[in-house]
Amino acid sequence: MAPMQRGEGKSFSPEANERVREGLRELVRRNGDNRTRTGKLLGVSQAAVSAGEEGCSFEMPVAAAGFATHLANAVTNDGFLRDEGGLLVVFFLTDEPDKSVESDETYRDMILEAKEGCGGEACVYVGGLVPQCIEGVNQKLWQFMNQFPAAPIYGDIEDTQAYAQVFGDALAGAIAEACANVPAVG
Repeated sequence: MAPMQRGEGKSFSPEANERVREGLRELVRRNGDNRTRTGKLLGVSQAAVSAGEEGCSFEMPVAAAGFATHLANAVTNDGFLRDEGGLLVVFFLTDEPDKSVESDETYRDMILEAKEGCGGEACVYVGGLVPQCIEGVNQKLWQFMNQFPAAPIYGDIEDTQAYAQVFGDALAGAIAEACANVPAVG
């Protein structure tokens, strides 16, 4: 496979998309979800992996994660966020430094507020395909990813050959372990 060039839009192969969908189906099967929610979840995952990288040159993935759970978006996100008994997986796909305006703690607090009834930090898992040098040059994103109890699973966004490894083996195992730590409902 030829490496992707900047601006081409990074989307996954049909095989990788199918592995993601199969992993989501397995998570849904294990959690006893209904068909309507399963369909929404699979549709969202397909849209997420095929979005590419068009848009503003000031990438703010940490802000996006926080505001996705913020009450200001409650109407738009109706049915997206489950609180009790549901793990929220925040997975970043970026090749640029984060330029979110507020502190990473502000966005973490938005997510934790949304997951308060579940158990807060125990109900959030963070990972991503990010720049290899994230620890040195992308401090806000790196700091955000490390504000939750479980160590984030991450891989190099430029290493397209490793996407299946990050999504398949590593992330699936980490999510399964995180799900086991979500407090039981009832």
